Amino acid sequence: MPRRKQTVDSKRRTPRQARARATIATIFEAAIQILERGGYEALTTNRIAERAGVSVSTLYQYFENKDALQLALAEHVLGLHRASVGKLMAESPPAAPEESDRHVIRSVLAAISRHSRLYRMTIEMMIARGRSKELAAPSRDIEQLLVQHAARFLPGVERPPSPVALFVLTRAIQGVMHAALREGMPFMGTQEFEDEITRVMRGYVGQLSRTSSIGP
Repeated sequence: MPRRKQTVDSKRRTPRQARARATIATIFEAAIQILERGGYEALTTNRIAERAGVSVSTLYQYFENKDALQLALAEHVLGLHRASVGKLMAESPPAAPEESDRHVIRSVLAAISRHSRLYRMTIEMMIARGRSKELAAPSRDIEQLLVQHAARFLPGVERPPSPVALFVLTRAIQGVMHAALREGMPFMGTQEFEDEITRVMRGYVGQLSRTSSIGP
């Protein structure tokens, strides 16, 4: 007699998956609150479980150990940062087209300033664990946006910048911002700092414009 094919009961599985996602989100939020108040030294599984309102055994159902939790948390924070940068860049550009490049700089700075201490600790942890490639993800997002909306963000550049040019531009900006953040520079959120980074971007984009206009 042929064996009956079993069907997946999605109505029963989906709620469990939704509860798991909600639990993980609660754990991340609890960990972020602890980080912002006490740093990574205060981030223990007992404290996270207590603030999240779950048992330590529940914590270990989702994360093998404290290191795994910290790494997952860092990736979560980077994801929040990337989403914030993308949302800010997608907002309406300034009325003056010549200020579109400043809009890019201002979007990244605003995303960093929302949780500057948390983002700084995330950068330090990822570097310490040899996960620097993950830190480049926001820059890769910006690269794509610059290519897709070159007319808006790179006025005067007639041809799309090469991958090398995009890499140099985005990493130069990211490097300066990360250095200021990690060194705790007091001018991080000032207008002068925004002006100087915008000057760097305009100088490089201006050179790209001249190159594209005289190219073959």
